[in-house]
Amino acid sequence: MQTVKTSGRGGAARRETSIRIHRTKLAVPPRPPSFVERPRLDDILARAVEQPLTLISAHAGTGKTALLSSWAAKRRDVAWLTVDRDDNWSPHFWHAVELALDGVLARSDLGGDGVDDPVQRIIDRLPPRRSIVLVLDDLHEIENPVVLKELGSLISHAPKQLRLVVATRADPPLRIQRQRVAGQLAEVRARDLAFTTAECRDLLGPLADLLEDEDVESLCERTEGWAAGIRLAALSLEGEEDKRGFVHRFAGDERAVSDYLLNEIFDRLPKSRRRFMLRTAVPKRLTPELSVELSGDPHAARVLSELEAANFLISSQADKGATYRYHALLRDFLLARLAQLQPTELRLLQRRTADWAWRHGDPETAFRHAIAGEDWDLADELTAEAWNVVVFGVAARDRDAVSETPEAQLEGRPALALRVAAAHLFLGNRREAERIFQIGERGLESATQNRRDAMAVVSATFVLTLARLQGEYARVLELARELETQPIVGTFATAARERVRRAIVLSNLGTVDVATGDIADAEPRLYEAMSLARETGLDHVVLNSLSQLAMLESTRGRLRHAAELAREGVDFAERRNWETLHQGIGSRLVLGWAHYQWNELELASEQIEKAAAAARLWGDRTGTVGAALLDALVLAASGPDGSVDGLRRLRGVRAQMQGWRPPLFLAALVQTAEARVLAASGDLDGARLAIERSEVENGDGGLVLARISLAQGSPTDALAEIQAYAPASGTRDLAGQVEAGVLEAVAKQELNDRAGAAVAIESALGLAERGSYRRPFVDGGPSVRGLLVERVRHGTDHRALVAELIAALERRSASTELTLPELLEPLSDREQAVLRYLPTMMSNAEIASELFLSVNTVKTHLKSIYRKLGATRRRDAVERARRVELL
Repeated sequence: MQTVKTSGRGGAARRETSIRIHRTKLAVPPRPPSFVERPRLDDILARAVEQPLTLISAHAGTGKTALLSSWAAKRRDVAWLTVDRDDNWSPHFWHAVELALDGVLARSDLGGDGVDDPVQRIIDRLPPRRSIVLVLDDLHEIENPVVLKELGSLISHAPKQLRLVVATRADPPLRIQRQRVAGQLAEVRARDLAFTTAECRDLLGPLADLLEDEDVESLCERTEGWAAGIRLAALSLEGEEDKRGFVHRFAGDERAVSDYLLNEIFDRLPKSRRRFMLRTAVPKRLTPELSVELSGDPHAARVLSELEAANFLISSQADKGATYRYHALLRDFLLARLAQLQPTELRLLQRRTADWAWRHGDPETAFRHAIAGEDWDLADELTAEAWNVVVFGVAARDRDAVSETPEAQLEGRPALALRVAAAHLFLGNRREAERIFQIGERGLESATQNRRDAMAVVSATFVLTLARLQGEYARVLELARELETQPIVGTFATAARERVRRAIVLSNLGTVDVATGDIADAEPRLYEAMSLARETGLDHVVLNSLSQLAMLESTRGRLRHAAELAREGVDFAERRNWETLHQGIGSRLVLGWAHYQWNELELASEQIEKAAAAARLWGDRTGTVGAALLDALVLAASGPDGSVDGLRRLRGVRAQMQGWRPPLFLAALVQTAEARVLAASGDLDGARLAIERSEVENGDGGLVLARISLAQGSPTDALAEIQAYAPASGTRDLAGQVEAGVLEAVAKQELNDRAGAAVAIESALGLAERGSYRRPFVDGGPSVRGLLVERVRHGTDHRALVAELIAALERRSASTELTLPELLEPLSDREQAVLRYLPTMMSNAEIASELFLSVNTVKTHLKSIYRKLGATRRRDAVERARRVELL
């Protein structure tokens, strides 16, 4: 063990703190006895470490450490650090990194001793002309956002001579997208680590010789190459006489396989060991002291050490002394067996574990075991005293168990009732959540003042969430201000609870700011909320902040940045299986809007559908209306048939829009969506009437009217609408400005102002390129295509975008033509005769038979008809022929 004393700033008032680093953390672990050389993985790793960053990410038991230790033992330039929970303290982590580097650096005059910044200190220690590989094993132990941020800084600023290799059970929350895009990140995943059939045979060793090739192949397939699963099979195979029969019995579903293996291992233990394991299986992490309390065995520490030495799926953790954990599958089996044989004993052990955890300052673990052990009084106390963790910080997987708390146990326990209500709300059971919430509120009326004060933040947050789901943003603002003044009572983690309360308040104030268009206040509030949330483990606040920031950027017209934030939010939610959480609906809507504007309709529909599903689950008015509006626009963009479906979608949520003041980012769509869809269907009069009914004043309504006027052959009226819109363009979103430019160009072209049209379309292209907007051009159809072709002929600063838009316009017709079609040349008599049959379901052969023509002649006439009408398919030709009154 190495010890160093460090001191903070402050002169004589500085406090010295000892940092102890176990030497085993800095040593390359020895290869396990059953290690199998796998040259293909050595090659993968050799190529990977040529990159600045190598990420080895896979679940437990896949052989990450064994692979790295075998590889590192052959090199002299590897600095090794096995990360543990103690390293969540920044000074501890960086001192350990320095010691790891010192192990491979010469004892010369190293720099960095007088530098405060730990990252810069590490960089200064690196030799200028020598390559160093730093291995950080078990990085998943790091959860402190400060350490993760500093590590991210090292990744971003490390000199070329440093190669970083990270092994972890889950992708770390580091911003490594830049390295991935730049090709500076090598990744090794579980699929790379999975054993092939040949490697599985090597791992089985002599046992493989007792099996047929197909048996080994079957075993490898059933374990999916998982190293731990193969080793478990080998343990059981050693005592099996009918080894082939075992392999066939082993070929069941995953749960049956794991139960069979664990039973085989467990049943071969002495009775005293089986009893010990059953009584100590409740906690996920075991200390010798806790083991003594649960098992009653004063020699528990020795028993744990012996079990580990015997490879009975228990491993020690360098976490504040001797800490052990059972393999997850083994622990599940032990708990199931205990529940079957001794259910009363299991509840007692759960309660003891809960009491232990609470006494040792771990309310999250304590609450989980209190619920499992049906210790309702302790669960109530924990909720009141540590709501920052118990209500807002407990992992989502635990909320199902909480929601199943018997209602009879909630009477007289108001804090627990509010916690159960929060669990139902989290799961989307809104009605049940509100009902249980009322039980808790009634209980608080007769509770002590101290208990009422303790639960004030939880109660206020619940009411605030309901107001937000209703889209009542004025009410949300009022409640958030009230929440800001709620007292924080109790002694447990007061400062942490203050930060949690502030994160929730800022997140909701930022949400209101985005809804009302107060951009100046929204951005700093949301970023501060997200920072506090990461520090305190409020993942749902992080998700909400990302969604709201994405919507904020979307209203600014910064579509690409908005989509990046939204994608970050979606990925954040998906990693936690939170695809239906209401805080993530905004991210889905922004992605739907972005893909719609980029003319990627299938991708838009996918995101909108997911947003709509989550909104239905939660009863989220903003999400429901927003998804319906976007879905209607996407459907209308696909053609007249889609417009009919789009109108149905809009009318399905019309009641929710009545008398509601929508957030700013939806306001324009609420007012104009129906008119746009009607126009796309060809019902121009209905579209104009819809605008009049919506009482839109100028703005986006003016753009829709301009579009309608152009489609009805009135470019002068259209230009007047556009010019009326122009003074407000500085405050409108970029999509509106692009649309205004496109419509202005078409109107001026119709009025023979070709110079003005060229300026307008070029200006629109410049604006569109900022966010890759395509929709306003694509919806213009042939009218816009002609303008774009002219730009290519006469020169444009946006040639790539113009080429892309022309190609998109050639692939499909516009939702609504901006100008009345004019025939460049009239149809011949024979062509008019063929045209009259197009609205029917008759085939080309049937038309030819009716007109006494050959099929080839009919096809020739059809090509000429399509060319003269400016159509690419039969349905479009019919529609355009009707507009010019040829049908």
